[in-house]
Amino acid sequence: MRNYFLKFFKLVRTVWFCALSAPIVLLLRLVRPAIRIRLGALDIGRLGGSFELFWYLICRDPAAPYKYRFDFFFFIPTDVVCNNFWVAILSREVKVFSPVPFLSKLLLTVSRLNKFLPHSHLNEIPPPATFSPSNELTHAAIANAKVLLEFTREEEELGTRGTVGLGIPVEGQFVCFHARDSSYLDAKHPGIDWHYHDYRDSKIGNYIPAAEELCSRGLWAVRVGEIALEPIISSNRAVIDYTYSGKRSEFMDIYLGAKCKFMICSETGLILVPTMFRRPIVFVNWVLIPYIHVWSTGVVITKKFFSVSKNRLLTYREILSRETGVFGDLGMALESGIQLHENSPAEIQAAAVEMNDRIDGLWVDSKEDIALQNRFWEIFGVDRLRNPELRIGAEFLRSNTNLLD
Repeated sequence: MRNYFLKFFKLVRTVWFCALSAPIVLLLRLVRPAIRIRLGALDIGRLGGSFELFWYLICRDPAAPYKYRFDFFFFIPTDVVCNNFWVAILSREVKVFSPVPFLSKLLLTVSRLNKFLPHSHLNEIPPPATFSPSNELTHAAIANAKVLLEFTREEEELGTRGTVGLGIPVEGQFVCFHARDSSYLDAKHPGIDWHYHDYRDSKIGNYIPAAEELCSRGLWAVRVGEIALEPIISSNRAVIDYTYSGKRSEFMDIYLGAKCKFMICSETGLILVPTMFRRPIVFVNWVLIPYIHVWSTGVVITKKFFSVSKNRLLTYREILSRETGVFGDLGMALESGIQLHENSPAEIQAAAVEMNDRIDGLWVDSKEDIALQNRFWEIFGVDRLRNPELRIGAEFLRSNTNLLD
């Protein structure tokens, strides 16, 4: 009986929201000849849910052909807001409706009803496929290097006090590092089976030698993230476990990623912060190889794909092949005999040092390095735009030439 009433209540609520939304959809179409209003949805339950806003800001044309066009974003209804300061700073850059549950549900219904009518795209902010961007979008991301978000003067002062509170001098440079694990989604969205994201996970302990090496070069290394399975272990005082420091805040979660010299991380929504603030990234344990070219500046090293049936590592040519590649259904591929091998501590350290030396102008590519880079990008495919500011780790390629066969 209780389930019956719950279903009845949901039906009544849906009908009610449709009734409220229908006049709004009609109004959007009536005013369209004079004023074009477009809506776009953002998922603030997870930091990575705002990736589409990155593409919007990159491609936004201030001299748009429609003089009277107004773009508004709304938040998909959620019980969890990943970071309230993130919502605030995004709202300063674009027009965003407040994440009030009623308003979010109403606008989501408006968006869905609109799709049932002809020419619905005229009232939608086109959502670039985040993980399948075209060469045009990739070119825009490369060409537009401006910082997309900004702090106020008061926030800059608050951030400085926060970094000093962590033990970093006012003029000190720091890098951030982060290893994705299952703890965040399990804590924030309990009751959902997130195991299909496990391929993105890696062990934080493998990042420590890189952090300590960078500290030996005069930097501080800050482990970031709101939640993690375990604290880091290091006797180096310049290696800071911000996550377990007792000093983390929603503001500092964003500020650290925005102000670091560069970030070392795997596939996680947290990379959106340095991406928005145009900070370089060392991508380690990367799995979604076909999509590495969308990032503007960085060094990439990938996980290795081991085929149980072949009893060997797959080459990049095999991984990227349209006929035999694993990306048609990555989850299915991993369950049917593909094992992912994490990057070793030495591989992560070499990539981090390379990034640091490139930023400082100390890195010189050898002829071998240039040849190996060219071999990789040739395999990567002429139909994908090569990003000149993004490189596969030099030492990684030297040690894994068999992947380029």
